[in-house]
Amino acid sequence: MLRAPTRALAIPCLLAALTVLLAPRASAARTSTVPRPVSMYRFPVTDGQLFYEERTDRGQDFATRPGGPVLAIGRGLVMTNRGYFPGRTVVLQLLEGPLAGRFVFYGHARRALVQPGQIVRAGQPVSIAGGVSAPGDPGHMEVGFALTADGVIPRTLRCDHYTPSGGEMHTLMHQLNPDLVGTRPIHDPPRCPKKKRR
Repeated sequence: MLRAPTRALAIPCLLAALTVLLAPRASAARTSTVPRPVSMYRFPVTDGQLFYEERTDRGQDFATRPGGPVLAIGRGLVMTNRGYFPGRTVVLQLLEGPLAGRFVFYGHARRALVQPGQIVRAGQPVSIAGGVSAPGDPGHMEVGFALTADGVIPRTLRCDHYTPSGGEMHTLMHQLNPDLVGTRPIHDPPRCPKKKRR
C-alpha cells in the first residue's frame, strides 16, 4: 500500500498523464494543407465543383460535372491536345517542382482549351470534362503520368489496369486534396480472378 505523501503525488501525476493522453494532438488534426514539396501543384477540379473519386488504374479516374473545367495540376508546356486517349486528350510537360519533366495526360475530355506549344499555369483550365468513351459516365475524366509527349500511357497486364504511375498520381491527388481523394487507391475489380488452369 502507498504511503500518504506518495499517494498525494500519484493522483496529480495520473491526472496529468490522462490529460496528455486524452488531449487532441495538433499533428493528428485533419487539415487540407498541401505538403510543402508539392505546394506548387493544384487539384484538377475547382473548389466546390462536383468530384467523385473512381478507380486508380493507369491514372486517377474521377467523375465531375459534365462540361466542367479540368485544371492543369502544374505549370507546364502543352505537348498535344490530340493525345492517345479517346476524345481530346491534353498532355502537358511539367516545368516546375519535383515532377518537372514528367508528362501529364488529361484523358476522356470533351474539348481541349489549350494549344500545343502554349505554357499554362497551375490551376488554369486545360480541358472540358466529357466522359468520351466512358458510357454511362458523362463527367468521367482521367489524369495520369504519360510516358511520351503524345500521351502514351504505361501498359499493364493486371485485370484492374493498375500501374505504379497511376498510384503516383493517386498519391499526388491525395496530397493536394485529402478530403476528396482517399489514402488508398480504389481497385476495380478489387481482386483479379484466378487464372484457369488448362
